[in-house]
Amino acid sequence: MMTQNIFLTFLTLLALLPFISFSQPAWEQVTPTPQENHINDLAIIPGTDKVIAVADGASIMISEDQGETWQISCNPGGLSNESCLKRVYFYNSLLGFAGGYHYDYSIGYYVPYILKSTDGGVSWAEITNFPGTGAVIANGFYFVNEQTGFIIAGSGRLLKTVDCGESWFDLETGVTFTLDAIDFCNDSTGYIVGPGTEKMLKTTDYGNTWSAIDFNSPLTDYGLKDIHFVSNTIGYVAHTNGSILKTTNAGIYWDVVYANQYIKAQAINFFDENHGIAGCYKQSLQSCIISTNDGGNTWDEFILPVFQDINYSVCCLDAANFLYCGLYGMIYKSVNGGNTWAPKFERTFWGDIYQVQYLDENSIFCLTSSRENYSYQSSNLYKSIDGGENFVSIADVEVNDNNIFTPATFGFIDYNLGYLTYYNNNDDLLTVLKTDDGGDNWTEVESGNYDGKPYAMKFYDELNGLISGDGFILKTSDGGNNWQEVYNGYYTYFLMDIHYFSANDIIVSGASYWSSTLSKLIISHDAGSTWEEMPLGVYGIIFDMEVINNTIYLACEDNVIMKSPDGGNTWQYTQVISPNDIEFHSIHFPVENIGYAVGSGPFETMVKTTDGGNTWNVIHTGISSGLNAVHFYDEFTGFVFSENGVVLKTTTGGTTAIEEFRPVKQNTCFSVYPNPFTKSFSVQYQLPVGAKSGIIEIFSQNGKSILIHHLKNSTDCINLHGENLEPGVYLIVLKTGNKLIETQKLIKLP
Repeated sequence: MMTQNIFLTFLTLLALLPFISFSQPAWEQVTPTPQENHINDLAIIPGTDKVIAVADGASIMISEDQGETWQISCNPGGLSNESCLKRVYFYNSLLGFAGGYHYDYSIGYYVPYILKSTDGGVSWAEITNFPGTGAVIANGFYFVNEQTGFIIAGSGRLLKTVDCGESWFDLETGVTFTLDAIDFCNDSTGYIVGPGTEKMLKTTDYGNTWSAIDFNSPLTDYGLKDIHFVSNTIGYVAHTNGSILKTTNAGIYWDVVYANQYIKAQAINFFDENHGIAGCYKQSLQSCIISTNDGGNTWDEFILPVFQDINYSVCCLDAANFLYCGLYGMIYKSVNGGNTWAPKFERTFWGDIYQVQYLDENSIFCLTSSRENYSYQSSNLYKSIDGGENFVSIADVEVNDNNIFTPATFGFIDYNLGYLTYYNNNDDLLTVLKTDDGGDNWTEVESGNYDGKPYAMKFYDELNGLISGDGFILKTSDGGNNWQEVYNGYYTYFLMDIHYFSANDIIVSGASYWSSTLSKLIISHDAGSTWEEMPLGVYGIIFDMEVINNTIYLACEDNVIMKSPDGGNTWQYTQVISPNDIEFHSIHFPVENIGYAVGSGPFETMVKTTDGGNTWNVIHTGISSGLNAVHFYDEFTGFVFSENGVVLKTTTGGTTAIEEFRPVKQNTCFSVYPNPFTKSFSVQYQLPVGAKSGIIEIFSQNGKSILIHHLKNSTDCINLHGENLEPGVYLIVLKTGNKLIETQKLIKLP
């Protein structure tokens, strides 16, 4: 008997171990490729054929074929999806550093971090040993040897390490300007430059001391942005006034070798004395790359075909192969020393994809925000007639609104007949457009001069439809030619989705906001003429609804999926088994028992159910962007649409045979011990900041509540008895109010 119990215990523990997959990823990134985030910095890993780049969305890219293909990884060192990696530097083939920041909503400002790798960028760990309040937002790194290195930052801050980056201390600089770039011309002599001053910092004693010196050049204005030495004597500086300067005497004097008043050089890199490039921001809302093959005597200019801000990096891999990386995952490569450039990225959508409608497997419509031109904000409507292989733009409407949700929405009844509505801040007017030829032509119809922001549009048939938005519902009964207001909620906002059960029975999902966000349904039984409100609880905004065989599923903002098995009469709180919160945006069931919900979060962004929505488990897509829409043709083939124009595809139901495991960083609010247990167990907990009460609740695997214990203190250790529980695996959750804070597995042994 004891041997059998030990064997059962082993099997139970084995079931909880994370699986490591060596198979192909379950998700393919259709667009953009290789990835979607702003690429902020680019560097060669010395002694290897590898190039490494860092990006927003806690993304790291490594190429082993000079930028032709890239391996993408997310969340290095446990960084969240909201993190931005801004700088990367490698001293040798193994030792490297990366720096960036993320916005901490709990304290209301940006928090910097520094990462270190000792295996060539394969794995990363955060460094925390910094003076003062913590890490700095690093503008650059430089190591003079494996032990001794520097970090430069804003307000003249310079840090030094003598133990391979494990700990850092401040050095006195005597300046307050931002330190933007650092480089050494030899082991002992180095320079640091920054904008808005005539000074440079210089060291001649291996970086032990630094002093401010004059930037000795013909220029009378100053805006030094980047510096790069190619030998003991020859170096180059990028100047924001449109100049590139060169020194041939180790920085004692600098000559102008390129000047153009219409550009601002931002980044510079040279392979040797002759071959180099600079990334420049043009005053005409453009960017360009300038390159030289003769030491700066002559320069070639390449204008980028789409708008670029000052967010990019350049790198010379050798005398012929140059790389440029920038906004929205843009990569350009030259194989002839900068004479010509070709894109190494593909992108279908430039903005966030907010709304998707499938008429059938071939006919797809997508609504996106525009990112191609910063002079105005717009929403773009696209359609595909070949299952998403190709999309064409069928409408572009100016909205001039940076609202958290898109100020436009659409609905198609069939392939030809459709409607698009949007709100323009300039006109303070809701506009409704109609097409009867698939979007080739649009005509404006009467909206009643309403001035609200629309979030959803749905038609029951060719005549009857609704628009819901920021606290209002409009109705048409004549095919969209005229609209009238049928609901105005005083405290009800964010009416995000509409579902017709019949011509008369309609549900609109939304939320009321006062001191907290109350999830709410707005219900009509007379074709939308009158409405009644159904509050559900403090679950945040209900972004999406899915109805399968009279079962209603609600995807809520606060990591909550609600389920009604009887058409909305009663509601159940489903179990989302995720170590971190997800703000759900979309939900879809291809078949009755299998469903998917997607959203945004610090780590996890997608969950799947195989038991009709009772429990939901995390699956990983391999990207950090927030997910806005999901659609499956069947239980295996599906698509996800997201921020930054991402489209993902799976043919395996979103998982592999052996599910991939990715460690996540989480703030554990409670611990259980012993676990597994036989008779009783203890729970050590600490409620989140601001929470005054909570409960510990235990659920069976089918979602049945087994035990509830109310917590009286903000932190404590409680003892719970489990003799009456059957041997097996349970879920133990910590909740405050109606919000699920954390879920863990609890094992009862025989």
